[in-house]
Amino acid sequence: MTFTEETLKIQEIEALAREHYNEVGSIDAPFNPNWDIFKQLDEAGLLRSFIARVDGLVVGYNYFMLTPDMWHKDMVNASEIAIFMHPDHRGRGVEFIKFVDSQLKCSIIYRSVKVLHDYGLVLARQGYHLVDKVYMKRK
Repeated sequence: MTFTEETLKIQEIEALAREHYNEVGSIDAPFNPNWDIFKQLDEAGLLRSFIARVDGLVVGYNYFMLTPDMWHKDMVNASEIAIFMHPDHRGRGVEFIKFVDSQLKCSIIYRSVKVLHDYGLVLARQGYHLVDKVYMKRK
Protein backbone atom coordinates (compact mmCIF):
# COMPACT_ATOMS: atom_id res chain seq x y z
CA MET A 1 0.00 0.00 0.00
CA THR A 2 1.24 3.47 -0.88
CA PHE A 3 0.17 6.80 0.56
CA THR A 4 0.42 10.04 -1.42
CA GLU A 5 -0.89 13.56 -1.54
CA GLU A 6 -2.54 14.16 -4.91
CA THR A 7 -4.72 16.66 -6.67
CA LEU A 8 -8.41 15.78 -6.66
CA LYS A 9 -9.37 13.03 -9.13
CA ILE A 10 -13.11 12.58 -8.77
CA GLN A 11 -13.36 9.77 -11.32
CA GLU A 12 -10.93 7.71 -9.20
CA ILE A 13 -12.71 8.18 -5.88
CA GLU A 14 -16.39 8.37 -6.81
CA ALA A 15 -17.16 4.64 -6.40
CA LEU A 16 -15.28 4.51 -3.09
CA ALA A 17 -17.05 7.70 -1.93
CA ARG A 18 -20.40 6.06 -2.68
CA GLU A 19 -19.38 3.01 -0.63
CA HIS A 20 -18.29 5.36 2.16
CA TYR A 21 -21.63 7.17 2.09
CA ASN A 22 -23.58 3.91 2.13
CA GLU A 23 -21.64 2.80 5.19
CA VAL A 24 -21.69 5.94 7.31
CA GLY A 25 -24.12 8.45 5.75
CA SER A 26 -25.83 10.21 8.64
CA ILE A 27 -28.87 11.67 6.91
CA ASP A 28 -31.65 10.09 4.93
CA ALA A 29 -30.76 11.59 1.55
CA PRO A 30 -29.35 10.19 -1.67
CA PHE A 31 -25.63 10.20 -2.41
CA ASN A 32 -25.08 13.53 -4.18
CA PRO A 33 -21.67 15.10 -3.44
CA ASN A 34 -21.05 18.67 -4.52
CA TRP A 35 -18.01 17.85 -6.62
CA ASP A 36 -17.93 21.44 -7.92
CA ILE A 37 -17.08 22.69 -4.43
CA PHE A 38 -14.38 20.05 -4.08
CA LYS A 39 -12.91 21.22 -7.42
CA GLN A 40 -13.08 24.90 -6.43
CA LEU A 41 -11.35 24.25 -3.12
CA ASP A 42 -8.70 22.15 -4.88
CA GLU A 43 -8.08 24.84 -7.52
CA ALA A 44 -7.81 27.49 -4.80
CA GLY A 45 -5.21 25.45 -2.90
CA LEU A 46 -7.58 25.00 0.04
CA LEU A 47 -8.17 21.25 -0.34
CA ARG A 48 -5.58 18.70 0.79
CA SER A 49 -6.17 15.27 -0.76
CA PHE A 50 -4.45 12.19 0.59
CA ILE A 51 -4.86 8.85 -1.14
CA ALA A 52 -4.11 5.24 -0.19
CA ARG A 53 -3.52 2.88 -3.12
CA VAL A 54 -2.95 -0.82 -3.61
CA ASP A 55 -1.59 -1.79 -7.03
CA GLY A 56 -2.64 1.65 -8.33
CA LEU A 57 -6.24 1.30 -7.15
CA VAL A 58 -7.60 3.87 -4.67
CA VAL A 59 -8.58 2.06 -1.46
CA GLY A 60 -8.69 5.03 0.91
CA TYR A 61 -8.78 8.80 1.10
CA ASN A 62 -8.55 11.63 3.59
CA TYR A 63 -9.61 15.17 2.63
CA PHE A 64 -9.04 18.39 4.54
CA MET A 65 -10.09 21.98 3.99
CA LEU A 66 -7.56 24.62 4.99
CA THR A 67 -8.92 27.70 6.72
CA PRO A 68 -7.40 30.65 8.53
CA ASP A 69 -7.96 30.53 12.27
CA MET A 70 -10.51 33.23 13.12
CA TRP A 71 -9.04 33.84 16.59
CA HIS A 72 -5.32 33.58 15.76
CA LYS A 73 -4.36 35.39 12.57
CA ASP A 74 -1.00 33.63 12.31
CA MET A 75 -2.52 30.12 12.36
CA VAL A 76 -3.95 27.88 9.64
CA ASN A 77 -6.27 25.02 10.49
CA ALA A 78 -6.97 21.81 8.62
CA SER A 79 -10.55 20.59 9.05
CA GLU A 80 -11.27 17.04 7.97
CA ILE A 81 -13.93 16.68 5.30
CA ALA A 82 -13.78 12.92 4.99
CA ILE A 83 -11.70 9.87 5.80
CA PHE A 84 -12.38 6.40 4.49
CA MET A 85 -10.45 3.19 4.08
CA HIS A 86 -11.98 0.24 2.24
CA PRO A 87 -12.89 -2.47 4.81
CA ASP A 88 -10.37 -4.90 3.28
CA HIS A 89 -7.54 -2.50 4.16
CA ARG A 90 -8.49 -0.99 7.52
CA GLY A 91 -5.58 -2.70 9.21
CA ARG A 92 -3.42 0.04 7.64
CA GLY A 93 -5.63 2.93 8.80
CA VAL A 94 -3.38 4.07 11.65
CA GLU A 95 -0.39 4.12 9.31
CA PHE A 96 -2.44 6.23 6.87
CA ILE A 97 -3.44 8.69 9.61
CA LYS A 98 0.21 9.03 10.68
CA PHE A 99 1.25 9.71 7.08
CA VAL A 100 -1.44 12.38 6.63
CA ASP A 101 -0.55 14.05 9.92
CA SER A 102 3.13 14.16 8.91
CA GLN A 103 2.20 15.95 5.67
CA LEU A 104 -0.19 18.54 7.12
CA LYS A 105 1.83 21.60 8.08
CA CYS A 106 -0.94 23.37 9.97
CA SER A 107 -1.34 24.86 13.40
CA ILE A 108 -4.31 22.68 14.33
CA ILE A 109 -5.79 19.55 12.74
CA TYR A 110 -9.48 18.91 13.35
CA ARG A 111 -10.76 15.39 12.70
CA SER A 112 -14.42 14.37 12.74
CA VAL A 113 -15.47 11.02 14.18
CA LYS A 114 -18.81 9.45 13.25
CA VAL A 115 -20.76 8.02 16.17
CA LEU A 116 -21.40 4.81 14.22
CA HIS A 117 -17.70 4.31 13.43
CA ASP A 118 -15.94 5.89 16.37
CA TYR A 119 -12.19 5.71 15.96
CA GLY A 120 -11.58 8.30 18.69
CA LEU A 121 -9.34 5.95 20.68
CA VAL A 122 -7.09 5.55 17.64
CA LEU A 123 -6.81 9.34 17.38
CA ALA A 124 -6.19 9.73 21.12
CA ARG A 125 -3.23 7.36 20.78
CA GLN A 126 -1.89 9.70 18.08
CA GLY A 127 -2.05 12.75 20.36
CA TYR A 128 -5.52 14.07 19.50
CA HIS A 129 -7.85 15.42 22.19
CA LEU A 130 -11.64 15.54 22.23
CA VAL A 131 -12.55 19.23 22.09
CA ASP A 132 -16.10 19.35 20.71
CA LYS A 133 -19.20 17.33 20.16
CA VAL A 134 -21.32 18.06 17.11
CA TYR A 135 -25.07 17.61 16.99
CA MET A 136 -27.00 17.57 13.74
CA LYS A 137 -30.61 18.32 12.96
CA ARG A 138 -32.03 17.82 9.52
CA LYS A 139 -34.72 20.29 8.44
